[in-house]
Amino acid sequence: MPTAAEQQALSEAAGQSPKHASFYGTPNGTFAGFTASNAYGLDQIPSYVQLLDQRFPASGFRNHSDGHWSSAGTYSYFWSGSSSSSTEGFSLFVQPYGAVQNKSFLQHGFVVRCVRN
Repeated sequence: MPTAAEQQALSEAAGQSPKHASFYGTPNGTFAGFTASNAYGLDQIPSYVQLLDQRFPASGFRNHSDGHWSSAGTYSYFWSGSSSSSTEGFSLFVQPYGAVQNKSFLQHGFVVRCVRN
């Protein structure tokens, strides 16, 4: 799992998003949420942010308060291997403007994405 510094370095190397100056990478797709009639499965999510040669799909996340999977197709968070405190960790937030590093509560069920061999 990448550290927060490695996630940030990948984001910066990918360059500024064409959609918003505060984000990185190139957003692709509609970033529309899934319903029962258009669910593709997490391995076929059509919306993603491209950071160099890595794709980060908008796969959603597990909500810590009720355990439901939320926001598939709209946005996602990817954990880093770094914590910011005893209750928060750094994550990469993927959404229609691009990707940006974020602090998030550790109770959330976010995706883990390896970015190197």
